[in-house]
Amino acid sequence: MALHTLYLYISFLNNDNYNYILMSWIYLILASLMEICWVFSLKYLNFEQIRQINLLALRTDYAKLTSLLPLAGYIVFGLSNVFLFSNAIKEINIGIGFAVWMSLAMAGTFIMDAIIFKQSYSLMQLVSIALITIGVAGLKYFTPPNE
Repeated sequence: MALHTLYLYISFLNNDNYNYILMSWIYLILASLMEICWVFSLKYLNFEQIRQINLLALRTDYAKLTSLLPLAGYIVFGLSNVFLFSNAIKEINIGIGFAVWMSLAMAGTFIMDAIIFKQSYSLMQLVSIALITIGVAGLKYFTPPNE
């Protein structure tokens, strides 16, 4: 019995479809990381500062370029997020992919906000994040495999 299970596992790993699915999950995790970065670029995006920039004066005043960094992050992280997520859902069920993507991004944003920006949090907030993560994991676990 154990040898049969091992044989099935090894044959599953050698399957090309497994490699595509694994890459899709990697894309999904990377898309979640890009989503987290995108959200934090929004936090620092200040359109009033951007409006006040004289594009011709940028050649001499490099300090003003720093106000464009959140905008560049917004564009780069947003496009990367869309690219990675769209590649991920080619092999993953879109409902499962979206739930996992958003739960990872939500939990990651909450954790980064608490650690980096020293935002306060309560035990019930942590429990709620854990319940959402458990719910999404259950959604993935109880979804029948594609045939």
